[in-house]
Amino acid sequence: MSTLLEISRNLKSFSDFYPFQMEAYLYLKGRTQALMLMPMGAGKTVVTLSAIQEYIKVTDRVLIFAPKRVAETVWPKEPWEWRHLKGMHVKFANGTPKQRAKIIEGTTQYVTLSYENMKWFCDNYGKDNPFTIVIFDEVTKMKSTKSQRWKAMKKMLPQFKVRIGLTGTPTSNSLLDLFGQAYCIDQGNALGKYITRYKNKWFEEVARSQGRDYEEWIPNPGAMEEILDAMKPFVHQMDPSVYKLTKYIDNPIHVELPQMIQKAYSKLRRDAVLELENTTITAESAAAASMKLQQLVNGFLYTDDVGSYDWLHDAKLDAVEEILDSQQGTPTLVAYKFIAELRELQKRFPGPSLSGTTNALAMISDWNDGKFSVMYIHPKSAGHGLNLQYGGSTLVWFGLPWSLEEYEQTVARIHRTGQTKPVINHIISVNGTIDDHIATALASKGDLKKAAIEYLLS
Repeated sequence: MSTLLEISRNLKSFSDFYPFQMEAYLYLKGRTQALMLMPMGAGKTVVTLSAIQEYIKVTDRVLIFAPKRVAETVWPKEPWEWRHLKGMHVKFANGTPKQRAKIIEGTTQYVTLSYENMKWFCDNYGKDNPFTIVIFDEVTKMKSTKSQRWKAMKKMLPQFKVRIGLTGTPTSNSLLDLFGQAYCIDQGNALGKYITRYKNKWFEEVARSQGRDYEEWIPNPGAMEEILDAMKPFVHQMDPSVYKLTKYIDNPIHVELPQMIQKAYSKLRRDAVLELENTTITAESAAAASMKLQQLVNGFLYTDDVGSYDWLHDAKLDAVEEILDSQQGTPTLVAYKFIAELRELQKRFPGPSLSGTTNALAMISDWNDGKFSVMYIHPKSAGHGLNLQYGGSTLVWFGLPWSLEEYEQTVARIHRTGQTKPVINHIISVNGTIDDHIATALASKGDLKKAAIEYLLS
């Protein structure tokens, strides 16, 4: 395991910044409002800490919200790797409310907190906020204005004299995602104070459920350009073309379902009901049907609400075995969607799971030291910020997520600065099934992201 002493012997210096990092640093230095759009692995953390260090005063304190793993393992560790950040101490506020409060009310100048604890922070420190600067790492966590965390933070935003958002995928699903993120930076000056007015100004509603729990909006002609123009005063978009990484190769692997499973898939898709040996599977909504179809394609079906499942076929497991055999023990990262998949994968190919562990720092260090031939990861809980590029260059998708952000963030755990080998991204899928629909959805979201980047750079 790498120690802090070993890291200190190989400190990077300010002169080691890539030109695109220096450009971002110069943009951010001294700004009180900024949305930094930089690809995953481009160094958002060190750029931000470096810029803040230039103008932070003794009386200032910095609160950094981030996904839990990033808040725990990335931000506290970053200053140890850079000579010009030597002496900067970043502390993760975790544990019980009393333990978190002790750090927040203490003297540590830089404090990280997970997004899960944002509402708790707002509820307890809304009238007595000890921080003057707030950073939203992966600010896409603030895209939903319906979330309790967003509503709570909205009231506290005026208390921070500096507000910075960091992400590589601001339009991971649609242009609607931008409102909540932009509001966290400029409190509605660019896109308006209310999400309803934002929708009515730039979008057309094309569908809504009777209970109003589902709605679909499409942007009006020219909406993207107008929205991005309004945001430009506080947005820095890094040009991905100057971000040089090792070669990246997508490797689609198509497998066939056993004939009986293919028939079962067709029946479940058609009737939303499937009879198994010991139970009846019923999908009561379109979302539930989608979930059940994904399970069946991947090899199983949950049979109750407590995690019991029937394992039905090994089509994708066999494909994983072929990949791992070809790896000959070379470290391989495997992304899964359901806990049932993880259990069956670990039975057949033993290895630790980074998701859900209480010792992430040690596991990441062991991975980067090449101690695991296979390690498992879940995009939702370990897809942001983690540096896994030193341990391996091969990723296997047992099943794709619907979220472009989760997909790209997971790939970026190994395809990032510091990776020295070509990255191979294996995607296991079954033709003619829901796997095709997920891949198509990801591609369309990727097209929107690309269009937004190109416009911001124009």
